[in-house]
Amino acid sequence: LSNGADLPAPCARPAAAPARYFLYFGALQPWQGVGSALVALAHLADLDVSLVICSSQPPSIGTALKARAERLGISARLRWQHELTREALAPWVAHALASLAPLTESARNLEQGCCPLKILESMAAGTPVIASDLAPVHELVAHSEHGLLVRPGRPELLARAMRRLADDPAAREAMGKRARARIEERYTWSGIDARLEHWYRERILEQGGRQWQMSHTHIS
Repeated sequence: LSNGADLPAPCARPAAAPARYFLYFGALQPWQGVGSALVALAHLADLDVSLVICSSQPPSIGTALKARAERLGISARLRWQHELTREALAPWVAHALASLAPLTESARNLEQGCCPLKILESMAAGTPVIASDLAPVHELVAHSEHGLLVRPGRPELLARAMRRLADDPAAREAMGKRARARIEERYTWSGIDARLEHWYRERILEQGGRQWQMSHTHIS
């Protein structure tokens, strides 16, 4: 079974938000690929955009990434938020140009598998996603329909996708609407619960049918 997301109500823009920003939210483990997002931002020196990182972990966890941002010369265009509540995070997701999920091509993402909540929650908010083109991801996101998919570990391609959406508000809006519709159709928690209940009912009926058949089978 997959993860799901609730469809959020409209919310006001965060008071501290930059004028135009991309968003990464979640944990900062290496397999999340946040370093690629930093390098991608460095490729966009001519573009007036920021990157907001809403880390689910305390500030001490992000020190290595902050040092890397300093070396890349992008610290002034990088904004950090730490350990936000779900309610505080929602406006940052809703008002981003796009949400980033630059997952690495690693065993954690390919062999163990994943169904990233950040992707589903972004789509539910009507925010297009720029994500790594991995099998678990393109089950959720269709390229150019709900966002853009790029090869993992290629920050220059991530930067190109970010530029494309930053320069095309009509495409962003259309992708965001289709993304939200996809969640409403297939990935709301209520819908997942209903499908799960239906699946269990079918299995129970099947099991009951087999037991009845066995009990009425004549054995000579």
